[in-house]
Amino acid sequence: MILRPQYCYNGYYYFYGDKKFSTHNRAFRYGDAIFETVYVRYTECIALEEHIKRLHDGMRAMYMEIPDDFNYRFFRRKIIRLLNKNHHIKTARVRIEVFRNNGGLYTPTDDSVSFVIESEPLDLLSPFENTHRLKLDVCPSVVNVYSSLSEFKTSSSLRYTVAGKWKTINKLDDCIILSEKGEVSETMCSNVFMVKDEKCYTPSLKCGCINGIMRNLVVNLLRKNDIYIDDDAHLTVRDLEEADEIFITNSISWIQVVNVFKSSRYYSALSKRIKKLFKEQYF
Repeated sequence: MILRPQYCYNGYYYFYGDKKFSTHNRAFRYGDAIFETVYVRYTECIALEEHIKRLHDGMRAMYMEIPDDFNYRFFRRKIIRLLNKNHHIKTARVRIEVFRNNGGLYTPTDDSVSFVIESEPLDLLSPFENTHRLKLDVCPSVVNVYSSLSEFKTSSSLRYTVAGKWKTINKLDDCIILSEKGEVSETMCSNVFMVKDEKCYTPSLKCGCINGIMRNLVVNLLRKNDIYIDDDAHLTVRDLEEADEIFITNSISWIQVVNVFKSSRYYSALSKRIKKLFKEQYF
């Protein structure tokens, strides 16, 4: 029997295909929405508290009302129930999206919100099973601009869509997006870490990158283990080309080693050690 998947909309569960949104939806019209993507293993929602905090911070930055029950317990309960309904037993990617309710044109007339939770299964029981090394280059089509919203995952994500098409056309695994100043910002879907002389560097948030949950967990892990980390770095493409190692991080794939960037190839000794430390600490 083919299971018909469900999603959670404002606390209630519906089958896909059941129409619940109109063309007046502000996420559709203006990208007036913010989202979080959470890795779930069995019933463990990895770093859910950190995701909810970033969600709250982003909603405040967007002048959205935050309902009193928008907390860890509320979202965990809704997520677990959705996973059970969809029979996503082992590992899943869960997306929580919050959007402002209808009203107004560019200027909203109602700051109350609705939310949707979706889930889809993941193939691997652990991201550490994925040992594929990545090939990257610089995407010339888009740049990141630093603003009060740049560190959040908003639905206004056209630059990532364009970057994704560019990397597919050029047969890459991911691509570096630069800031408006020409500095390294992030990749299409991950934060960037560079290793040089056994020291780690990751771009400053002022370079327009997402304030990644996994980025912050890795930064804290490095400090805890006395590994040098500069999390306010301003890196150039030349810095990456001359690095000893590069790895990238996000909440679904966690830590991935980069093998090739442009014409440079890299070692992975410290990257492998960091992956091992992370697995021991969080998995």
